[in-house]
Amino acid sequence: MPRCLATLALGALWLAPAAAAAASRTPRAGEPLAACVDGRPFLLVKPRNGEGYALLAQRFAGSDRDWRRIREANDGRQVQNGRAVRIPLELLLPEHRLQVLTSLFPEDAARDGGWSHLTGQRPARRCRETAEDVAVWFTGVATRGPELARRNNLGPGPFPAGTRVQVPRDLLLPIFAPPESEAESTLAYGKDDAGEYAVYRLRAGEALYSSVVIRFSGRLDAEEVNELAADVARCSGIADVRDIPVGFPVKIPLDLLLPQFLPPAHPDRIAYEAGRLEASQHQVQVTAPRLQGVHVILDAGHGGIDVGTTHDGMDEDEYAYDVLCRVKRLLDRDTAAMTLTTIEDKVTHYTVRDEARLARDRNEQIRTTPPHVPRDPGERALGVNLRWYLSNSFYRRLVDRGVDANKIVFISFHADSLHPSIQGVMVYVPGEEFRSGRYGSSRADYAAFAEVREQEFVSFGRDVRVHSEGVSRQLADVLIGAYQRMQMPVHNYQPVRDRIIRRRQTWVPAVIRCSEVPVSLLIELGNLNNEGDRKHFRDPAFRERLAQGLVAALMRFYDGADAPPGGDQKAVVHALGSAAP
Repeated sequence: MPRCLATLALGALWLAPAAAAAASRTPRAGEPLAACVDGRPFLLVKPRNGEGYALLAQRFAGSDRDWRRIREANDGRQVQNGRAVRIPLELLLPEHRLQVLTSLFPEDAARDGGWSHLTGQRPARRCRETAEDVAVWFTGVATRGPELARRNNLGPGPFPAGTRVQVPRDLLLPIFAPPESEAESTLAYGKDDAGEYAVYRLRAGEALYSSVVIRFSGRLDAEEVNELAADVARCSGIADVRDIPVGFPVKIPLDLLLPQFLPPAHPDRIAYEAGRLEASQHQVQVTAPRLQGVHVILDAGHGGIDVGTTHDGMDEDEYAYDVLCRVKRLLDRDTAAMTLTTIEDKVTHYTVRDEARLARDRNEQIRTTPPHVPRDPGERALGVNLRWYLSNSFYRRLVDRGVDANKIVFISFHADSLHPSIQGVMVYVPGEEFRSGRYGSSRADYAAFAEVREQEFVSFGRDVRVHSEGVSRQLADVLIGAYQRMQMPVHNYQPVRDRIIRRRQTWVPAVIRCSEVPVSLLIELGNLNNEGDRKHFRDPAFRERLAQGLVAALMRFYDGADAPPGGDQKAVVHALGSAAP
């Protein structure tokens, strides 16, 4: 097949019409160009003196791991002086991917909460444009093509010139996602004697602790948020945090920022975005109508003497366990899924409780062999760890029986105690970079349980960690989308998180950090330190809707087309985002 090649110089993100004249020239040494080769976008670069495939991979892909794939894209030829090298789009660092695609498609833009792509633009006239291609370019995953076509009421393509394809935010790679709010697009950066900082100008009605500290630092603990707000106020010359003028420039030290809010060229931001891109390419690609063959391992935090957080007479363990019971009821009654549980109430078992206030009991036990009944506050760590030992035992037995690992899900329910301004659901996924250790115990109190003796320690290779973060985030995004369609309260800033940050320490909760189940989520159902969330939790109908949203998300995740045959049809169909049957 003859190679069709069109190139365009990479410069600013939006090019003048005259830039199309660059299509016929080759790059100077070190100058990257956008290119369409055999219908696919590439980065075309003329190597610097002494640069081989490994150095090119390091410069444009972020590491030398993929040098062989770059060589294959160049027909196995050796790098030669004066000859341009093609680097596949899917290997590029996020900023190079963005530059290639916005150069080839200069009329594309962030629009309507997502990314708007126009087909048939002249600089990319030799690029093939199907739903699968557009999905690969802007979401990183080819299998999202059918979903993209469905959301745009299009066929699989190729699309005729002039077709407008909207890529929704929840599918986009982070580099293409528009800011979640106008505020995030207005961070500026500077440096003074105290060090580097970002500047955010407060808007009317915004508070320092919520609109700055919680949003940009990721901190959630009430005491820490207030302390950091006071520190930021001092750095910014704010005398009274209750009386800050609209438009006041608030200085946020760079070391407080989440990586996605650092300056675009900052190494930590580049590494974060590269990690997100790599993880996003791992997707569960099995289908299971009505969740046929899917096994869901359900866990609820705390129990027994360990009630978890408590506010206004409401204990975390009781409300988390009630939601577990409701999810189990829906899955067992209305789908073909099989459920397993790590915890059980010895008296009520899995009976749903419809009281507004759930009375404290200490009847929960962890279903290990033998069962563990939390009786001593000093055993809290043992109770937490036995859950993942048990879940991992379930997982290994299912896989040994031939169950597809992609059809096993682990979900742990909790309710948090955070800054009182925070409201709504948050979901934690197992962040790859925080699971590189070896976890477990050989202590005698652990060894008393059969599940521990099966495998005392767990550790995970990098490929496993990346895959687990990717597929877990996929389900988490679907779940948040379901709750948003149901108009359920969802955390305003980063409702899906891959880490907890507290007191300069960063970690992943143990039940998902140590989980062998690839798709693992910890769901914070709400904030018991928030009056609105407490009011919601006291409503049994609200707890039922939390369960319905999760079931709807699982069905969408596994490509189920219909709502469950029983239960509250209207609520579940609404969460699925489809028409009622």
